[in-house]
Amino acid sequence: MIYSSDGIQSNVIVMLNGLDEEDSSCASYWPNDVNSRVEHGGLRVDLVQEDADQHPNILIRDLTISTAGGEDQKPLKVRQFQLINCWSEDRSFPEDVEVLLTLMELVTRWQQQSGVAPVTVHCMNGVERSALFAIASYLMDMLKAEQVVDVYLASRFITSKCPLALPLLEQYQFLFELAGSFMSNFETYANFK
Repeated sequence: MIYSSDGIQSNVIVMLNGLDEEDSSCASYWPNDVNSRVEHGGLRVDLVQEDADQHPNILIRDLTISTAGGEDQKPLKVRQFQLINCWSEDRSFPEDVEVLLTLMELVTRWQQQSGVAPVTVHCMNGVERSALFAIASYLMDMLKAEQVVDVYLASRFITSKCPLALPLLEQYQFLFELAGSFMSNFETYANFK
């Protein structure tokens, strides 16, 4: 997903759930301590830095990924953004739209600094949270590029590829709230109010 020999690599990971020690599908794929490493299937993952102070609901980790044998001339630098304490297991969307907007802004800034590459997004079941993030990102990109806000079109684009992506009306309503908040918070798009 992140590191491949065919040249397609992701330099950002968005993790939309906490860790569950009892669930093996939600295991940590990075080391627990800064300046330590773990190996998974022929790849070595080093935790370079961890920052919990930049935002109360977003944990930022800098990782390097390389082959376990160390043949890489230049390890892949990856930044992981983990959403914490704001999206409870019994909710189908975050408690506050601003947290998701901040997360998307941090991802965008990282990509501008490190080079645009595919974004890897994951959550507990692989669909609901990841799809909501994908739709929200697509919606914000649509607004920036085309100066159009079309929640239906953005939702339809993602759900046509993944029918289970947006199962609840409340999630659809959350996307409208997110788009409205995005437009009111960013001066460039304030004229669309």
